[in-house]
Formats: sequence, structure tokens, C-alpha cells
Amino acid sequence: MFNATRRLAGFAVTLQEASMDQRRASTRLRTLLEGHVLLAGRLSPVECTVRDISDRGARITLAHSVPLPPEFELQIPKKKLSRQVRIVWSNEKSHGLMFMEELDASGSADAPAGGRTAAPEAPEVPGVLAAARARIAQHLGVPVDAVRLEAEMGR
Repeated sequence: MFNATRRLAGFAVTLQEASMDQRRASTRLRTLLEGHVLLAGRLSPVECTVRDISDRGARITLAHSVPLPPEFELQIPKKKLSRQVRIVWSNEKSHGLMFMEELDASGSADAPAGGRTAAPEAPEVPGVLAAARARIAQHLGVPVDAVRLEAEMGR
């Protein structure tokens, strides 16, 4: 495994060749499902393709780069699924989403993702780190999977 550390804006960024699947809390299944992004105040949904899905979230791609709000409703008609989601990372037309509620094995809502709910104005640390990873990867010109961030919480 390749490791390299760079300093960027006062943070140590470790570039690492490892698959994202090795670091995920839940397994994502690759899909090619039709999806709909429902935005408040819009009459028609934004069409998307669900590229992968897990019990905690999904990755979608849009045909065109469309600005999305931090939270919205995602519908996947073939799975009869409709979930409130929060954007964890974005890269032009691709977006990583976290379900506001985890799914159980049957695909129905279970407990809130991660066992807790955060107010929209106070994003959770994993979401902030994921967004930072995407921005750093774009800045360095490397794949998002190649950037690993670690946070130390001081008291």
C-alpha cells in the first residue's frame, strides 16, 4: 500500500492507495437504478442514476451539474424507496448521500443513521471530513479514494 503525506492549509493529508470499500462502515452494492431528486419548491423531480447503495447511503449521478441543497428527498421507484438524505460529498455531477435513517435488511427505515440525529446547522464530523476529502482531492488532482483525513478531538 502506498502512503504519502502532504501539508495543506495546516492539515496533514495522507494519500493512500486503498479501496473505499475497505474503509466503509457498511457494504455498498453497485446498481444502475433510476432515481428522482425531489427539491422543495420544484414541481418536477431531477432525474438521477443511483450508482451504488447501502443501508446508510447512496451515490448518485446527474446528467447535468445541478446545484443541490444540503438535504433533500431521494426516490428510487424500482425499490419503492423514498428517503430524506444529506449530501456528504459532491464532485460535479456525482454526489455521495447519507440516509437520514438507516435501512434494515428489508429496505425499510430503522434508527437514524449512526444512531443519532444532527441539526442541519451543526453537521456531523464524518460528513464534514468527507466533504473536505472531496475538496482536497480536487485541489490535488487525485481521486477522492486516495485522500484520508484523521481528526483529533481536543477538549
